[in-house]
Amino acid sequence: MQTVQIERYSLTQIFWERRWLLIVVIIAAVIIAGIYAHRLPPEFQTEVILRLHSPAEVEASVQSYIPALPAITHLMKSQDVLLQAIKDGKLLSENAEFAEWSHPYAIDWLANHLSISQPAKTDLLIVQLYGPFSGGQKIREFMDRYWTAFQKKIQTQLQKNLQAEQERLALLKKSLLQERESITQEATQRAASKRQLLQTQERELEQEINALKIVRNLRIPAGEQNATFEGATLREEFIALNDQLTETQKELRLLNTHTISVFEDLRTEWVGIEQDLGKLNLLLVKLNHLSRHFTVLELVNAPLEPKAPTGPSKLGITLFGALIGFVIGLLLIFFLGPATERRKTSPAR
Repeated sequence: MQTVQIERYSLTQIFWERRWLLIVVIIAAVIIAGIYAHRLPPEFQTEVILRLHSPAEVEASVQSYIPALPAITHLMKSQDVLLQAIKDGKLLSENAEFAEWSHPYAIDWLANHLSISQPAKTDLLIVQLYGPFSGGQKIREFMDRYWTAFQKKIQTQLQKNLQAEQERLALLKKSLLQERESITQEATQRAASKRQLLQTQERELEQEINALKIVRNLRIPAGEQNATFEGATLREEFIALNDQLTETQKELRLLNTHTISVFEDLRTEWVGIEQDLGKLNLLLVKLNHLSRHFTVLELVNAPLEPKAPTGPSKLGITLFGALIGFVIGLLLIFFLGPATERRKTSPAR
């Protein structure tokens, strides 16, 4: 117990004797941190608020062609968009702080200092940017040019995707039209063969009917005076032949006006193709309208020009420097102190 008390007293004594070393280290650290903080360029922050046109605002048939939020966020930080914004916004040429940067370094810096968020249960996107620009006007102008570059990029990509889809659907439509044409040709061939049979049948029926018309008993209905069983039979045969002729002529007219409807299997295929073509034509019209009039993002609030810098926090940097100085001072006291004490207590030779 006495040894522990002696060691505790020794450490306390060492700290007290070296207290000026701690104070000097803290003051030096505060001075260095303060100089560093005051030499840092001022940082400004601005934001732009965008409205995302959700797929629910367009018809269900074209919802899948509208980019979702993850795709938009990824595109916002893509190298193409950032590089175009750096060039259009003259980030390196009009801001002295970035003058010595290379384009790859500027792209990485911009990706890390650009934040994109979406408030819960809203269709808004908040894009924020902060950095050591030459002034509030510079960061506002750059943010405005970045938004313009991104708007062009996403609209170009949307139109490119829609054009590719329209071309794919046009090929599908061409295939359906060819299939419909083949059905038409097959129906025409079948109709020509069937028309010959029906025309032959029509001529034969007309000949039989004309032959029956010259028979006198055919004109006397059964049960009347001078009527015979043979006359009644001939009359029934005449009516049957006449009905057959009517049906044959009806089939011929249908064959001439609605060729495909005569053949059930071809009619089913034809109806299916016509339905697909109708849906396809409607979708092509909608996609064309979408590529001409639809915008993925709408500007709600333009970038604001900050009136004063938002950073860096000089006080925070100075206090952090004081904390680092305090830690370094303690380490110096407790590492240098025991060695000095050992030298004092070691016996002289």
